[in-house]
Amino acid sequence: MLIRGFFPLTTAVLLIGIAQILILPPFEGFDETAHYSYVLEIADTRAVPVFGRSTIAKVVQDYHRWGPMPYTSVPPFNENGGWTYRTFSADPGAQEAYRQRYRLSDLSARRYEPSSEMNWEAQHPPLYYALLAPIMWATNGLPFNGQFFVLRLASYLLAVFGLLIGLYGTLRFFQAGIASSGRFMAGALLYPFLVPMFVPEFGRIGNDSLCTFLVGVAWTALLALVEQPQRKHLSVVLGFVLGLGLLTKALFLPIAAGVCVYLLYRSLALRTDETLMKTRVRQALTVTAIACATGGWWYAYKFFAFNSITGAAELINLDAQGGLLVNLQEKFEIRHLARGVAALIASGYYTGTWSLTRLPEASYLPGLLLLAILAARCFERLRRVRFTEREWAPLWMALPVAAGFLYFTFARIALSGSGNSLGGWYFHVLSPVFAVLVGLGLTRPISSRTARWTMTVLAAYALVFFMAGQWAQTTLYSGCAIKTADSKYYVFTHGAFCLTRLSDIVMTLGVIGWPRLAAACFVAAILCLARGLILVAPHQWLFVDGDLPAQPI
Repeated sequence: MLIRGFFPLTTAVLLIGIAQILILPPFEGFDETAHYSYVLEIADTRAVPVFGRSTIAKVVQDYHRWGPMPYTSVPPFNENGGWTYRTFSADPGAQEAYRQRYRLSDLSARRYEPSSEMNWEAQHPPLYYALLAPIMWATNGLPFNGQFFVLRLASYLLAVFGLLIGLYGTLRFFQAGIASSGRFMAGALLYPFLVPMFVPEFGRIGNDSLCTFLVGVAWTALLALVEQPQRKHLSVVLGFVLGLGLLTKALFLPIAAGVCVYLLYRSLALRTDETLMKTRVRQALTVTAIACATGGWWYAYKFFAFNSITGAAELINLDAQGGLLVNLQEKFEIRHLARGVAALIASGYYTGTWSLTRLPEASYLPGLLLLAILAARCFERLRRVRFTEREWAPLWMALPVAAGFLYFTFARIALSGSGNSLGGWYFHVLSPVFAVLVGLGLTRPISSRTARWTMTVLAAYALVFFMAGQWAQTTLYSGCAIKTADSKYYVFTHGAFCLTRLSDIVMTLGVIGWPRLAAACFVAAILCLARGLILVAPHQWLFVDGDLPAQPI
């Protein structure tokens, strides 16, 4: 039953992302203008963009004139006076011009040309963009929107494969009682639905998807190294994968540090067997050395070129203004910190796409409550094992990332005197290990009938919230819902949440996407999800005892 349930659940995760990509307008994904320009510059010039010199591609600026762009975060929320989704949907002439330019013509005449706007994503290492460049070459004969779909699909597949590789590693190398639990399987693969920001985060052009893939591979290699320490090559493999992560994004600095410190701590904690302790120390140092040799050169270059080991634009600007402590003394307020932490949690759960249009904050609470309960149940399992065991490894990887995010929150307070934080959606690069924690939170049997029903209701709500968020985004892109100058929330211009305007929505979205195919993928995903849960836990609710008993850790 577990194997049979795995395929429909995996298919559901794939289809729900494809459904999103099929209706997502170009450049509506976070920072896609810069990510796309980075790929295009490598593809056309065979050179890596340089931060401070490379610019956004002119084809992106041209798109501003012809197509709708994301709403901004500053009233009146339109993009430089250009097309919004609302104004675009009301102008048949603009739609036809768009169709001719971006849906019917090829890309043979569109090459990288510099513009006047700096490319802020040139701060990142080049690995992800170099991997996507051949895909851009191969799809240059497609219309603009078709190529955009392929690039996004490649990115989403990287993230999903990372999630699946991480799940494979857990099932292969974790304790048999956990790995055989139907609840663990369902919980891990339910992660993209219980945390709805997974799909918008990875259904776009962006290097986070490759980070997630490499996290899944690194997690599996780490578990294999812990389980089979006699296989010396595993240290080299793990170090090399971490090094590739360093060549993908600076976010891998705390991830790699967490893995290396975990291995070293695990080694030094073993005081009763000096021979084994030396072997483990040697493994930890090998992993660290290989990671630094593979990816460390990029950060040495950043340090010598910009006096910043991460090369992050904000940290470079902060250093130019006197540094963190000097600016915090002038601008720090506890309310800014509280706002930043709250925004980090909320945006990690659900933000939507780059238009940053909000659902009511109160609607987030049941889903966040469910995740808090699962976290508490997971901790109940973890507290019974030593801090050096593999069950704790996800937190060894995650806590340095959380510390880095908190540092960036302080940095933004120092820069702007506000509580604006990094987007919490970046946390999902750790989804291969977070999915493990969700699965662990579901594995332990629930003895209380009230608790079972509470978690069942909260899980059902989370799925409804997921579908509501997808629908709200759909109506925004079609122009039926808007983001007004008076509100950052979805404002539906027609009753019944635009459900009575289906034909108009399909017609408008048909200019920039493939809404009918997206609807078919969405329905198929929900059916696969239901089928998978039934197969994993036959004749039982997910939270009721008795599907496949898990052994205590």
